Amino acid sequence: MWPMLISFPFFSFPLKEGDIETAFSGTNNAIITESAARKYFPDEDPIGQRIVSHGYDFFISGVMYDIPRNAHIQAEVIFPLFGNYKREEWDSGFYYDTYFILSPGADLGLIGERLTQINKTGAGGFLKDAYNELGLEPIKDIHFSKTDPGFDNAVKGDKSFLQILVFTALVILIIGCINFTNLFISTAFIRAKVSE
Repeated sequence: MWPMLISFPFFSFPLKEGDIETAFSGTNNAIITESAARKYFPDEDPIGQRIVSHGYDFFISGVMYDIPRNAHIQAEVIFPLFGNYKREEWDSGFYYDTYFILSPGADLGLIGERLTQINKTGAGGFLKDAYNELGLEPIKDIHFSKTDPGFDNAVKGDKSFLQILVFTALVILIIGCINFTNLFISTAFIRAKVSE
């Protein structure tokens, strides 16, 4: 699983150990999940332990509860998006899912165009002519979005498959109701004779 670079004030990932206010006070701090702590440091306190990612040293400053499996963000290790990673070039091979808080009524198309211009300006020479258009998507639409999963870390669902399952469940429910009604009517005569 890839490490993630996440802003903690932006998302609500509660910490089991450590202080959220100081967890990223150093540029080489990192936060790991409970399961990662058990995997990498089974018999030790993970706080203060060193881990290495892409040749950079990081030190564990907090342990967070495991992210629910149905969340669209999945990670075992959280790094700050500054410090060591700030030195990476735009064409280094890293890609990031980026989240924005926008004002109500913001023009998503216009913002997407401007982000594309920024991306093309900062991209390396061989990427300048490549297709690198950016677009914005509301966070509530991510699970069923049609974006290319190769460039998206989000856990996706298939809306068509879900609709088929719902339709199948409704058909079964209707058939069950019809069967119950038929049985109730057919046994009504027997109940009427017994009550006589």
